[in-house]
Amino acid sequence: MICVGLDFNQDQDLTKMKNLVEEIEDKVDFFKLNPAFNPTKVKEISDFLNERNKSWIYDGKLGDVPHTNEKYASYVYDYLGASGCTLNPYVGLESLRPFLSYRNKMNFILCRTTNEDSDTVQNLVWRKVVDFAKKEKASIVFPSNIYSNFSHLLIEVSKEIEDGYVLSPGIGVQGGSVVFNLPNVIYSASRSVINSEDPSFAVQEMKANLTLQTPTISLLEKIENWGLIKQGDFTLSSGVRSDFYVDMRELSSKKGMFKEIVHLLSLRVKEDNSILGVESGSIGVSACVAQTLNRRFGYVRKESKNYGTEKYVEGLHLEENKKVTIIEDVTTTGSSVVSALKKARNSGLQVNQVLAIVERGDEARKALSTLEVDFQSLVKI
Repeated sequence: MICVGLDFNQDQDLTKMKNLVEEIEDKVDFFKLNPAFNPTKVKEISDFLNERNKSWIYDGKLGDVPHTNEKYASYVYDYLGASGCTLNPYVGLESLRPFLSYRNKMNFILCRTTNEDSDTVQNLVWRKVVDFAKKEKASIVFPSNIYSNFSHLLIEVSKEIEDGYVLSPGIGVQGGSVVFNLPNVIYSASRSVINSEDPSFAVQEMKANLTLQTPTISLLEKIENWGLIKQGDFTLSSGVRSDFYVDMRELSSKKGMFKEIVHLLSLRVKEDNSILGVESGSIGVSACVAQTLNRRFGYVRKESKNYGTEKYVEGLHLEENKKVTIIEDVTTTGSSVVSALKKARNSGLQVNQVLAIVERGDEARKALSTLEVDFQSLVKI
């Protein structure tokens, strides 16, 4: 789907904007109105679009405390008659409830943006926005040019927002591009269309770039694309020789991939379980999963210290929640994770789940099956 932003400046005659709408209205699915460009003409423009029965989005990125949002929601939907609205979740996702109560409207919660320095806050919360939108059957804003592998990430996000829409701005001047014809993605361009000598052709060019077939990419392919699987002649920790090596220790330097792995593991951790990493490969990702879920965290040493407390398990205490999920980066024979599980149980912890990022073969699964533990992996090779 295609959306065109009507970002005409305040001092411009609205006749040009109206002529543009009439020229391209049969070629686009939505129009977008940003009130910052025409603050005194918002009502006139909205009335014009409504009279022509056009679907349009109020791009105000609104977000305030609940009682104020009630007024904003009424203004946008009852007074202006917008089809949808972009929303800022920074005050709190639940504060958006007045907008979400309009079930027949498209509420686009700001998830990611294209501007420089957007990662400062968005990297910390965008996955939570996706989860909230999925739960509430809402829509999100997710641009098409924030990662080198943006198209595949957009595909994955669009699948998660199966009951809503993804407004994907940044097309054209901001460096984004229309690629895959995803059924719930609305690609949005403004300046590249309204400032074009031939706006109709500019829209047609966008639509021509939509590929009919949407490729899917597995987590294994993503791990390969990020260079985490090395080809060569390797000796694994189990002593087995192999022509490839899964180097998950490099995961922490791959920001996009790291956050996706943390997110996928977080979805699988048993409710109320504490988290244990295994020295040293999974400590970083395990700590981030614990932080994401607000759970207690610790790790299992390979060898106990010969000084201090001389413990195998660090960070978790018996007086706290004893139910534990162990997270391992890669399992092959399972010897490492089985050893960690036994050390944790000998310390008094109730290990009832093991999660692995990559599972090589099925030996680890067989070994863990005798220990009454739920074992899951994100990827199996």
